[in-house]
Amino acid sequence: MRPSTSLRIVFAVYDGVSLLDLSGPLEAFRIADDFTLKEKGVTYKCVIVSTRGGPVRTADGVELNTQSVRIFAKKQIDTLVVPGAFDVENVTRDLALVQWLRKTAPACRRVCAISTGGFLLAASGILDGHRAAIHWMHAPPLHTLYPNVTIDPDATCVDDHGVWTSAGVGSGIDLALALIEQDAGREVAIKVARILDLKLASGAGKRIDF
Repeated sequence: MRPSTSLRIVFAVYDGVSLLDLSGPLEAFRIADDFTLKEKGVTYKCVIVSTRGGPVRTADGVELNTQSVRIFAKKQIDTLVVPGAFDVENVTRDLALVQWLRKTAPACRRVCAISTGGFLLAASGILDGHRAAIHWMHAPPLHTLYPNVTIDPDATCVDDHGVWTSAGVGSGIDLALALIEQDAGREVAIKVARILDLKLASGAGKRIDF
């Protein structure tokens, strides 16, 4: 077996983040790492961070134990993921996180938003000039606040030159499966989807743009 390539997946969270937006993609990466990837020479190291580190309270009332973003001052991040929130105002309230994303994202191979996490990427300037998927309820305010972002109303997930966005909670898992497919092939992604008891989005009649 070839030597493993370890890919660091960093989830950046904040007070009020949606637990489901975080846990769905996180579980997909964990299953991929536990059950399928090693045979392909790829491993995932998933880390949950916040600007200050320590406990972060989700919108669901669950407290997350996070590490500070400062630990990545000299560490490479492969994939940066921003989950969304039920209250869009919570998404962009952490101005320190907005600044950290703006500074950190250019060095990442992929930057991703789950659902309303797209507002945080937009506030950081990361979505400027890019196509993006967003939940249909939030497309009008996103367009109003960030007119430099091209919203694709029909897409479940969009990959525009390494900037990934998804339309909602369920499509956040689809996005994670698409990333796993990119890293280790469709066979691995299908196996993860089956363990999650899901169909790959492209096989379920949904539209994913790459």
